Amino acid sequence: MDTSLTPLALFSPSKAAQQRAQAQDWHHVDTWLSSKYQGRSVPAFERNEETLKALQSLAAANERADEEREVLWAVEKAALRDLADSATKHADETTIVAALTTNLPTEGMQHLDILAVSTIALDAPDSHPTTLAHSLVSHTMSAHTLSNHLAYLTTLQSHLQSRLQELRLLLNEVRSDAFKPPRDLPRQTADWTRNTKILKAKIGEYTDRLASLSGSDVYSSPSKSPRKRAGTIEDRAPEGVDWEDIVRMEQSVLSLRKELEELETRVERFHDLPPDKEDARKEVERKMRELERLKGQRDDLFEGLIDG
Repeated sequence: MDTSLTPLALFSPSKAAQQRAQAQDWHHVDTWLSSKYQGRSVPAFERNEETLKALQSLAAANERADEEREVLWAVEKAALRDLADSATKHADETTIVAALTTNLPTEGMQHLDILAVSTIALDAPDSHPTTLAHSLVSHTMSAHTLSNHLAYLTTLQSHLQSRLQELRLLLNEVRSDAFKPPRDLPRQTADWTRNTKILKAKIGEYTDRLASLSGSDVYSSPSKSPRKRAGTIEDRAPEGVDWEDIVRMEQSVLSLRKELEELETRVERFHDLPPDKEDARKEVERKMRELERLKGQRDDLFEGLIDG
């Protein structure tokens, strides 16, 4: 494509600017090609937008490669200089060490050894006094911090041991005879059961007797006075029966009923236990193990819900 201005560009400023930018790009490409051929004539090729873009990409890639090669050469030169300087420095250091070893007095050698050992012990990067001082202060602070932590852990261990001893004493106390069920527990249970049956029979008997004497008036209106209720029962009461005796019998029945309820509550606690003491203890231990197993299943299910 010809890079000169066309007649259309004379009447279109944007077209003229585009053609000028394209002419500059071709100039850059031509300069790059001339530098690569080094005085030889550049082969003829078709000049269009596709060719221009391809040559621009090639020129940019070539320039980046040249820059990377220059950087690599500079790094290699710097590395060679460092190696040469290091060899010279090592030789100088060897000469200095030999001279110090030969010419220093015994006291000076001792001081030099102490300085070297201190540098190694403090893990300091060099043997400068300021560096050693900073390392010594840092090590001192670390040692103080560790000492405080050790004292805290020692106190905590002592406290835990004391709590463990208390828990062991408490466990021994729980396992003592004071917390064991009484030996006559089966006999007491049998007595309570027998008394319960007897009291039930007596309550039924007294209830029937009261029903035959007073009918429904005794229970339907308990708030009435004894005289009024006596007046109601007098016609039905058998001959020779005193109303005061009936009231005492009613109070006795109510007291026996209350005692019966208390006995039933106490007996209900031992309902599922066998009558033998050892069998009852084994049953309690089995129930406790089953409770622990169920608690473990509950915790596993809860953890599964959380993980899910």
